[in-house]
Amino acid sequence: MISFLPILTLALLAGLMINLAVDLTPALQGSHRWGDAWASLRTVGFQSVMTTNGTLLHFRWMVAPAAAGVIGVISLRQTNDTMAALRLAGWGWFLLAIALIDLKHKVVLNKLLLISLPLLVLSHIVTGRPTILAAIAGAAFAFGLFALIIKIQPRGMGIGDLKFAMWIGFAVGFPAAVHAILLGIIFGGIAAAVMLVVHRQTGRKIAYAPYLALGAWLVLLAQLSV
Repeated sequence: MISFLPILTLALLAGLMINLAVDLTPALQGSHRWGDAWASLRTVGFQSVMTTNGTLLHFRWMVAPAAAGVIGVISLRQTNDTMAALRLAGWGWFLLAIALIDLKHKVVLNKLLLISLPLLVLSHIVTGRPTILAAIAGAAFAFGLFALIIKIQPRGMGIGDLKFAMWIGFAVGFPAAVHAILLGIIFGGIAAAVMLVVHRQTGRKIAYAPYLALGAWLVLLAQLSV
């Protein structure tokens, strides 16, 4: 079984990569090449890392590694299977990146979802959990549900949320996709209610990806303990 020190080291690296992904997002949205996006970030000079006085780390640059560390520790404590723990932590870190990008930029990057799909397929083939058919059924369920939600309330969620929901459905499979998606919708509904009370403003658009990501990881966590 892997010890806490290596997993925390990996979590620190994951947190740094997540922060870079968040800062790269504006360039990635307007560029088809990762090299162009990286050049754009270098031009900025990592200004988002430092505050105006140049001495203190930006709040997000501390939160992301800390959150990644919590994900790593929970994953490690969930199972004695080292590879299973690393898979759970890895998907948790990926979901954290999706969540923080959406919180910052109100977008779910297609590039990240597409890049991860081959890894998801490989994971399903190696572990058999879920099966490919169950994964496809989970994605189909998510598509149908979110397409209906968007048709009824187009201002509530966007196409990016639909694509992310399909990714979640494919990741956890059916019927687990039902629990993951419904948890995300419930968490998002609670957040929307809190914002309504705080801001006293209806129709305010919120980032749904963080709540969908939380629901997805909780289901992945539960699947590992079964």
